[in-house]
Amino acid sequence: MSIKYGREISVKCLSSDTKPTTGIAAGTILKEITKATTPTGVDTAKLFVYSGGWVELNRTGELITEYFADSTNGNNNNGGLARGDAKATIQAAVDLCTGRGRHRVRVAPGGYTESVNLPLNAIASFGELIADTPTRRSGGSVWWASGGASEPCLTVRGRGWRIAGFELDSPTGAAAILLQRNLGGTLRSSWTEIDHNFIGASITGKYGVEFEGADTYIHIHHNDFSLLQAANAAAIFCNTTPVALALLAIIEDNDFRENVNHIKGGASWGFNAAIIRRNSFQGVGDQSPTKIIDLGGGRNNQVYDNDLGISQAQYDAAAGHCVPGTNDQWVNNRVTEGIMDELPGGG
Repeated sequence: MSIKYGREISVKCLSSDTKPTTGIAAGTILKEITKATTPTGVDTAKLFVYSGGWVELNRTGELITEYFADSTNGNNNNGGLARGDAKATIQAAVDLCTGRGRHRVRVAPGGYTESVNLPLNAIASFGELIADTPTRRSGGSVWWASGGASEPCLTVRGRGWRIAGFELDSPTGAAAILLQRNLGGTLRSSWTEIDHNFIGASITGKYGVEFEGADTYIHIHHNDFSLLQAANAAAIFCNTTPVALALLAIIEDNDFRENVNHIKGGASWGFNAAIIRRNSFQGVGDQSPTKIIDLGGGRNNQVYDNDLGISQAQYDAAAGHCVPGTNDQWVNNRVTEGIMDELPGGG
């Protein structure tokens, strides 16, 4: 067993510690294991083993409960607290989550066709939705399609969730992942982290990740966005919002291939103070993109160290493949002929 504080601390357990005793009510603490001195400076790290499942400490020292989904062997009548007692659907496992920073949902390899809503911010925030894949980029091991053509695979409605390890097939009329925020604050997807996913893949998909409502501090990294080819599709799309421009996003270390548009804002909406860096964009292919990076509706963004996959002429074209926002800084971006240190569109 191990206790995780961002890195693993191995804890040796006797065989009697690893198997819950039968006949004990769920939630009963069977064994408390301690280890002095952790990487975070906490004096003591404890692993509580429960009957019917197990719970570990998070980085702040509070208990994290793990819930499990398994489309092959699970049943929604199960408790969801152990792999052998998993729910059948992701939504059923997600619905068990409550509290702030106290929950993780693990999804077993298999196929899932459902439209999942993460809990509202007031119910469960700062959690993890993780595909149990053999490696960090095992596309297809946990495959997820929407339950309807106009429904996202996943709608994020609370702050601080991490989504990692899935293959998400975007529906024809919606996003694979929709990030929501409303004026009243009941929907808040700030601090979401999206990493190590394969997003798109359906050829007729609409959006990979859609910003709706000026979500802040979104971190999108180490994903593969491919084959989003519905009319006006985009791998990352910033939609019309009733709040403001999406603020302080970081989009880094992603691969963008065979999409109609890679990163695109709406007609008058975009990113504010985003960082877009170290991404690789396919500029020419079976599906040559209309826009590589279009920030025309935004402002104050930093765009640097990207491989844009286009020529200098395409970069310099007015309203071409790359469009800056107001007061943007674009430096050290690579085109076919070399490095560009000025704004696109002849700037």
